[in-house]
Amino acid sequence: MKQGRIDELQRPTRPVPKEDEAQGRQKGAAIAASGGLGGSDPAIRLDARRNEWHPSRMATGLATFDAFSWASLLKGRRVLVVDRDGPRGRATLEALEEAGAVATLSPNQAFAADRLVEGPFRHIVLSLSGTEALGGRFTDGLRAAGRGAIVLSDPARHEELRTVLPAARIGDQTMDARSLVLFVIETPDE
Repeated sequence: MKQGRIDELQRPTRPVPKEDEAQGRQKGAAIAASGGLGGSDPAIRLDARRNEWHPSRMATGLATFDAFSWASLLKGRRVLVVDRDGPRGRATLEALEEAGAVATLSPNQAFAADRLVEGPFRHIVLSLSGTEALGGRFTDGLRAAGRGAIVLSDPARHEELRTVLPAARIGDQTMDARSLVLFVIETPDE
């Protein structure tokens, strides 16, 4: 194999026909005029001039999956996020909203129990801090949610939580945003 600079190795071996070159410019101009691939949604927007994704805060995997499907993964699903740790709760909320969820943040289990009577939530994501216990009325709401209930905690508490909430999905609080969304939709990462 010939050694050389990367830009030399990636040059086409034959010239591009004039009609293909003109058509490519027309398509490129149309993409640039529309604001890039993905329209106005910043979570899935591709800048045609620089060929890079922006400004999503999520890590990317398979570009076609992230670019064209990410914002529809939880599209329109109502999600209740319960977390006493404000910054962590907001980060969870933002991750779910980037994936298309309509999310509500509650600062504790007592307020969350009141939120549950406002209407059905497809998913309830509870993040337990340290040794925080499950609250009475809210625990009943988690049981009623079945697999829609997601409890994030320290791994040392997982067995205890599985005993109290056998149908709920129990996960680790240290998941990144992408892993959290995929955990919610019960899909392994590629």
